[in-house]
This record gives sequence, C-alpha cells and structure tokens, in this order.
Amino acid sequence: GFDLIYIDLDEILKDNPLSIVHTMEMILNAVGDIHLFPESFLSRLPPILLGLPTVREAITKKFGDSSKVLLDMDKHKEEFVTLSRDAIASNNPEMIQAYFLANPFLHIIHSLFIRKAIENVLEKTDTERELCSQLLSFCREKLGFSAAAFSYALDDLIFRVALLEPDCPDFSRSVSRFIARCIMDKCLSQAYVHYGFVHNSKSEKGINILFMAFQLIKEDCTKEAGTKIWDTTITNKEFKEKFDIIISQFFDTKDANEVVIGLAKLKCSFFLHEFVKRLCIAGFGKCTIANDETLGDIVTLLKELEKQTILPKDLIAKGIARLKELKEDIILDIPIFPTLLGRLEGKLM
Repeated sequence: GFDLIYIDLDEILKDNPLSIVHTMEMILNAVGDIHLFPESFLSRLPPILLGLPTVREAITKKFGDSSKVLLDMDKHKEEFVTLSRDAIASNNPEMIQAYFLANPFLHIIHSLFIRKAIENVLEKTDTERELCSQLLSFCREKLGFSAAAFSYALDDLIFRVALLEPDCPDFSRSVSRFIARCIMDKCLSQAYVHYGFVHNSKSEKGINILFMAFQLIKEDCTKEAGTKIWDTTITNKEFKEKFDIIISQFFDTKDANEVVIGLAKLKCSFFLHEFVKRLCIAGFGKCTIANDETLGDIVTLLKELEKQTILPKDLIAKGIARLKELKEDIILDIPIFPTLLGRLEGKLM
C-alpha cells in the first residue's frame, strides 16, 4: 500500500497538495507512531512532507540519532551528486569509502546515492556508464549496500520515466541496462524484474524498461556478461589522439572556448587527467627559462575548464601528479621541466 502511494505521489500532490499530508497525519494519529511506515517510503519523502512537524517528530522518534539523515535530505542529495560524479570522473570508487564509513546512519538513504550516481551518467557515454556500474558494484561488495537499496533506487528511476525521458531520449535503454548489470553483478536478484512487471503494470514505459532488462539477462546472467552491457568501443588511444588535436589547435588559436566545446563533445571526464598531462608537456616544450608565455596560456585554459565544470580540480591535480611520476623521462626532452612545473603549480594555487 505504501509503495502504491509512493508511485502515485506526484499525481496526488499535483491534484491536491494537502491530501497526502492529511492522510499521513491521520495514519500517524491512528497508529501512534511511525513504525508502520517502511524505510523505503520514509527515505523518499518529498520536502512538503518532511516539513510537517508531526512527520519530523515521528521520524525522530523512530530513528533517533539517524533521523538527522532523513531530515537533512537536501544536503545529502547535493553531496551524493558531487561524490558520485567525482568518483566516476576519476575512476576511483574507493574515494567514497571514507565518507560512508564516517556516517553509518547513511544506510537509510543508500538508495538515494545509487539513484544520483545513475542520474549523473544518463546523458553521458557508455564508457562513463560502465564506470558508474563499477562504482555501484563497489558499493554492494565493499560498503554493504543492500539489494533493497538498489531495488528502491531503480524503482524511483522507473517511476520517473515520463518526467526524465523527454530530456534524455536514451533513458529507457540506459535504465534497463543498469537493471541488467546490477543483476549480473549480484546487486539485485533476478526476481526484481519479475516483481517489477506486476509493480509497474499500469506503466507501458516501465514495462518496456523491464522487458529490455529481461532480454539482456535471460540468456547469460554472469558477471562476465555484465562487462559487455555497455558499448565502450572508443579506446584510450583514440582519446589521446583527439586530445593532441585539441591541444595543437589551442596553441595555434589560444581559443579556450573551442577546447571547452571539444572536450564536452568527447564526454570522457574520467580520462581528462591525461589531457592535463599532454597539454603541459606540449606547452612546456614551447617555453624557455626567460620566456614562459605559453605557461600562462596553460594556466588560463585550465582555470577556464574548471570554471566551466569541464575539468574538476582533482583531475588537474591527478594530471600534475602523473607529470611528476614521469619526471625523469620528460627531463630528457625538456631539461627545464622541474622549473616550469614549479611555476605552473604556483600559478594554479
């Protein structure tokens, strides 16, 4: 019953914003507390309900200290978006571990993190969706995210198909593949698909998503098959070649906007530390101790890419770290490399 309310919540609130509020208050008054409300429902309550004093008081009563997680939902949403985006961009799932271990109460909203991670890559390439799948598998295997959390997150995405698909034409394909991949990675049971056919019986688009997922898992449901879910055919070698073209054009034109457009089209944020490395090596080769004007061009470009949210700071730092690792090799071609790298780091501070 609670799941049915949740599925129709947007429609209920649109037709009568106070009706669901009155219903919840009535139930709370009848049962005396909130223990009959499943966690899956409470962790997805909209702000209009979380703002109710009776609901907030009841949540605090049921969850104690962990109620702060539910009552600070907006804050956690923002943190989850940033955390999942950075983990995917840097191809480093381990970076989220300390965050979750520091707050054990976050288990209440694990489903929200899963959903935000998937939403981050819905309009990206299959390469980034593959990295997202690896992040979700890490959450299940290393952080103990429950199968129920994955179920709630994917339910939420299916329920939102009508809302999200107009802005993301690839939505149904992507979500169906995330469902299949989660099953192949043992994050979900195969029963999720069969249960979903009943759960979404009123939604033609929801049924279509589940049917596509079923088609993917019916013949081969192994973890190995899961690695083939996403079409990651563009290779790192091809990205490097494209980076070199963009870098060469930049030093010819000094047009940072063209670089922003070029990198945005590639949709390879996870690999942009390689761009930083190649940009610096190419630029350093044009410098002398007395004339490091090109160094200023590099700094201007990196700051513009960061400003345009194309290149986060951690990937700039990772690119510079890789330069330091290659120091001995680079010095053979650019003897003043250590001096130039020191100047670059000083200008970027």
